Amino acid sequence: MLKLDKTKRAIALKRRVAGVAAAVGLMASLGVATAPSASATSFVCNHWGGVDGSKCQHQGSLHTGGEWSGGSRWNTSDMVLKFQGDGNLVLYCLHGGYSEGLHRNVSAGEAMWASGHSNQSWIHPPIGEKLDFWTDGNLASYEATDQTALGQLEWYYTWDLKRWPGASAWIAVQADGNVVEWANGQAVWASNTYHSCPGTENYWNGYQ
Repeated sequence: MLKLDKTKRAIALKRRVAGVAAAVGLMASLGVATAPSASATSFVCNHWGGVDGSKCQHQGSLHTGGEWSGGSRWNTSDMVLKFQGDGNLVLYCLHGGYSEGLHRNVSAGEAMWASGHSNQSWIHPPIGEKLDFWTDGNLASYEATDQTALGQLEWYYTWDLKRWPGASAWIAVQADGNVVEWANGQAVWASNTYHSCPGTENYWNGYQ
């Protein structure tokens, strides 16, 4: 009886392991992000195709608790993320040429992604724009169109990422062309502009 119980437990364990493996495989095939392994703790910038990897030294980042005014920008060697004076957050290519990600030619200064907010009101033109990266991990933009009696700006919400992964989150403006919010080694949001700007095609960023 004891031998039979051990055999049953071994079979049950094998079935559970097989079930977990099948579930992970299914999630991967559906494009669902799974938790990184315990060793996936370092953010890396890889390069190939004979490039020297120098662009890995020219990447931008935003961290929780930060606040930026209109006109702020974060550059890589091939693109720039701009928080414009009109309140729009836009990713532009710095160079023209063939885009491996889009499979077409793009122009220098062409926008690859934008938050979509742009104040064009002539009735209540904004007198201030700001971008806040809250400690809950959400990035949000605000604009001011009025002042209080004491001369303080009154801020109004205009846009946000709708992600709240916590204070450890950060946003990378990456050499591979993507803008990604990372938290605990996992991507929680991305601009989905991987290899869109010319010059980014020989790079890859992520946690390993």
